[in-house]
Amino acid sequence: MIYLTLFIYGFTLFTKKEVQDGIREYGKTFLFLSAITIIGFLVWYYYFGYPLFSTNEYIYFGLLKALCCWYLLLSLMYIGFVHLNHQTEGLAIASKLLMPFYILHQPIIVAIAYLLRNSHIHVIGKYSILVVFSATLTILISHFIVLRLKWCRFLFGVK
Repeated sequence: MIYLTLFIYGFTLFTKKEVQDGIREYGKTFLFLSAITIIGFLVWYYYFGYPLFSTNEYIYFGLLKALCCWYLLLSLMYIGFVHLNHQTEGLAIASKLLMPFYILHQPIIVAIAYLLRNSHIHVIGKYSILVVFSATLTILISHFIVLRLKWCRFLFGVK
C-alpha cells in the first residue's frame, strides 16, 4: 500500500508546476531535514532497536521512517532539478544507457550473487562486492556492447 501512495504522490509531484517550484524553493530545507531524520533513525535503531508492534514507540518509529522517506524523495528531486536541468554529454550518454542498464542489472546481480552465495565472506563484504561488480559490469556491457552493436541497440530500445 505504501508503494501505491508513493506512486500517486510522485505523479502529483512531477505534474504540478507549483509543487516543483516549492521543491526548488525549499530544497535546502529538505536536505537538512533529510539529514536530521536519517540521523534520528540511525540513532534510534542503534540504541533502541526496532520497536515492538502495537506500542507507542512503534508508531513514532513508523512516523520517523515515513518522514525520512519523504524528505529523502523531496531532497533527491531538488538535487535533480538543480543539477540535472541542463544538457551535457554525460547526461546524453546516461540517457541512452538507461534502458539497457535497467534490463541488464537484475540478471547480472543474480549471477554475481550466485557466485558469492557459498563464499566465506562477511555479509557486508558480499554486499559491497555485489554492488561494485554488478554496477561496473552492467555499465561496461551497456556501454561497450549494447551501444556499439546495432542489433543490440535495437533489442534494448536505444536509438
